[in-house]
Amino acid sequence: MSESTPSGGPADDVGFVYFAQSGDFIKIGWSRDPKRRVAQLGTACPLPIALRLIVSGSKEDERHFHALFVHLRERGEWFRADPIILGHAERIRGLEVELGYFADRCKGLEDALASIAALALGMGLEDAVQRNDKTP
Repeated sequence: MSESTPSGGPADDVGFVYFAQSGDFIKIGWSRDPKRRVAQLGTACPLPIALRLIVSGSKEDERHFHALFVHLRERGEWFRADPIILGHAERIRGLEVELGYFADRCKGLEDALASIAALALGMGLEDAVQRNDKTP
């Protein structure tokens, strides 16, 4: 079931790729609302479905994962719950944590530099701030 906009057109490509496990199988899908999508899937599945991973991504990213694990495909978007897929999901989760940490650090540095520039301007050091803006 593909998602669509309220107007009935194709869904915007901004969303999430999710890995959901049910028994010995993992569904790799795309949705703007993965939790709602998995709840929908659960109404037609005799086994519980657990979300294993949600990452920001496009429909193209979803197709990339399908191609990466094509050798484990069972049917449609369902793949065998092989340690390869589960390990890949864990590595992605770890990378997201690291990227979040570094993004926070960079934001902190940007804020510090903005504060220093504001201080320099307040001290009448406009020339120093302008020279710094022009350096590569």
